[in-house]
Amino acid sequence: MDTRINLQIISPDGGGNTSPTEMIAKVEQLIRPGPNGETPKYQLLEGNEIWFVIDTDDWGDDIDKLRAYTIERDDMNVAQSNVCFEVWLCFHFSPERQNFNGMHTAQGWKDHLNEVVKPGGFDSQRHPLMIKSAIDAAAENYQEEDDRPLLASTQVFRLGN
Repeated sequence: MDTRINLQIISPDGGGNTSPTEMIAKVEQLIRPGPNGETPKYQLLEGNEIWFVIDTDDWGDDIDKLRAYTIERDDMNVAQSNVCFEVWLCFHFSPERQNFNGMHTAQGWKDHLNEVVKPGGFDSQRHPLMIKSAIDAAAENYQEEDDRPLLASTQVFRLGN
């Protein structure tokens, strides 16, 4: 939506482990010279940023390790959703924090999102056009403790900004 922004999504190889510690290892592999001096795949230039977009549901202490890894770096950020990424997606359709039975689980959010977005659920081709209202709604409803989102909150609006 902005030609000045070049967004590259880096997923684990073969749909593998997406834990925060595995994401750190993947980033290190991509931005550091190889063991024999090979040029890294990505060279971080001034103004470049790496964003770790994570859920809260499964990672426990690994989230603290990821935050410790990024805290000293101006070019790395964490955008955490509590419980899961679907919290962010719901803000594309509602200006309010969601409250429903089952909201403490990722599956509850997935089911809820399919109820909120009919027919067919979130459409990754069409619904990102609603990002401005999602940013505003998520920011307005954001609640945290120690820079971590509380239940039904997300930091993904920071990445959107």
